[in-house]
Amino acid sequence: MRKVFVIASFLCALPLFASAQAGFPDKPLWLSNTKPVTGQEISISTILYNGTDATVGGTLTFFVDDAKLTSQDVSLVAQSSSVFSAKWVARSGTHSFNAKFAASGGTASATQQQTTAVQVTVAEPPPPSALQQNVEKAATVAGQLASSSAPFVQKVAQTVFTQTEALRNAGIEYLEKKVDTKKADPEDTSNTTGFGSTTSAERSSEASGSTLHNIGQTAAAGGLFILRSFYIFYPILAFAFLFALYWAARKVRRPRSH
Repeated sequence: MRKVFVIASFLCALPLFASAQAGFPDKPLWLSNTKPVTGQEISISTILYNGTDATVGGTLTFFVDDAKLTSQDVSLVAQSSSVFSAKWVARSGTHSFNAKFAASGGTASATQQQTTAVQVTVAEPPPPSALQQNVEKAATVAGQLASSSAPFVQKVAQTVFTQTEALRNAGIEYLEKKVDTKKADPEDTSNTTGFGSTTSAERSSEASGSTLHNIGQTAAAGGLFILRSFYIFYPILAFAFLFALYWAARKVRRPRSH
């Protein structure tokens, strides 16, 4: 509300200036926050007016501690005014602000004008609380541990993966041989062709052996399918590992009977 009142006051006072001039009114510079703290962004604003009967153009430059902050080309039509601003991030200490307007082409009675400097003192941010300090320390320590242990963890993981892959490939080769045995060694039926006879006990034993053989072949084929699939084998392995940890934890927590 105060900023609106200040701007309105400047605009209302513009007719009081000489009609043949262009530039800044009296004390035209103000800040959006006169008590900022370090790190806050504030706006530096000013008003330019043109009291002549022609368009006035030029360059408007904002300065902080006599160092250029921003520079922009501006143009004002006859008998008009406008507000211009620049952004600045507050730093601790006392700082001065001002602006300069340099008309181009000799279109104004004064080729260069400068505002009255405005000073402001920027306070240091409040010190962090004990809780914030502890959190920052914990985050720093955690980051250091993670960065220092990352190569070791990667090396261990690579070693485990290499060994697991070796075992998986060995299992695939073993089960492939088991499955191929059925094709290479079909059931012997020579005793049923009339060259001999078998007793009922022998036939029963052969039937039992054939059933076990078929079960073994089915299990080998299923295991081979799991081992061959990368995306099936490792989830099953992870589940088995977690289940083993859970079972071990239950055994440790179970109270011993006296």
